[in-house]
Amino acid sequence: MYTVLRFLHLFSAFAFFTIHGATAAAMFALKRERDAKRVEGWLIIRDFATKWMGIPLAILFISGIVMGFMGRWWNQTWIWLAIGVFLAISFAMSGFGRPYHDRLWHAIDPQGHAPPTKKEKRRSSPATTEEIVGLLAKGRPMLLTVIGVVGLGVILWLMMFKPF
Repeated sequence: MYTVLRFLHLFSAFAFFTIHGATAAAMFALKRERDAKRVEGWLIIRDFATKWMGIPLAILFISGIVMGFMGRWWNQTWIWLAIGVFLAISFAMSGFGRPYHDRLWHAIDPQGHAPPTKKEKRRSSPATTEEIVGLLAKGRPMLLTVIGVVGLGVILWLMMFKPF
């Protein structure tokens, strides 16, 4: 049973990173875009991938928790640190990425997408090209990439070497 769970854990990780690659590609592509229709296309790709990556992410998390019980690792520090890093990555990615995309969506399609925060007022018309370019400049794809890659490296190190 443990081998099956480990397979599911690894397979779901690969599936998650494959799907998540579309959001990363969209984030980097958005930095170079200036055309509102193309920006909308990248946002559609990002939203589609975001919708589906939750499934392998849930399998990854649940299989890791179950394997923690099977391996009797809950009294070891490494598993708690790995979960903490996993959650920190998730919150950081959502905290930096989601508001950026929500602002872009609202600027491009104000009737179809609400403002990203309650403090922001609903736009009555789509943003100008200059406003969209200004929003695009605020994206931080490299920051999100560093957070994800470094965090993944820490989690892998903790899982493989179980140092604590």
